[in-house]
Amino acid sequence: MFKLGKRSSIESFLVIILFIIFSSAIAVILLEGAKTFDKIALEKESAENFRIASSYINMVIVQNDIADHIAVVTNFLDTQTALVVRHGGDEAGFATYIYHKAGYLWELYLAEEEEPSHELATKIVAVDGVCFSHNLTENHIAIDYIYKLSADSANIRQNIALETR
Repeated sequence: MFKLGKRSSIESFLVIILFIIFSSAIAVILLEGAKTFDKIALEKESAENFRIASSYINMVIVQNDIADHIAVVTNFLDTQTALVVRHGGDEAGFATYIYHKAGYLWELYLAEEEEPSHELATKIVAVDGVCFSHNLTENHIAIDYIYKLSADSANIRQNIALETR
């Protein structure tokens, strides 16, 4: 009788160890799955923000492609560069400045005679970096994006040809 009790307690102990191993494996799988999900969600958000920024800038340039209405300003508000769109028609005398600062793409809409101030700007979308340049000989605006994906980063250039000269 004693042998039967010892045998069942060894079997019970082995079942408990097996249960602990099984529970630990499930916990590890759940934790790794959560990490993978978070990484995929961040990468998707980064790709979506890049798409929003590039589409927005493209739309602003194409919609306002009038002679001498689109320019690039260097050292705008002590940042890199800014795209300047001078408006016509009902909005004559107003300008929109699009620039990158503190990890975001910003839009500043104000009268041309006003002094630009970052406090008046509106946040558009989070981006890793944006730099504008105006190629006068080929008459296009070049936008250089810094796009970070996990530990890697890439520079992506978008050229938008201006119809007007």
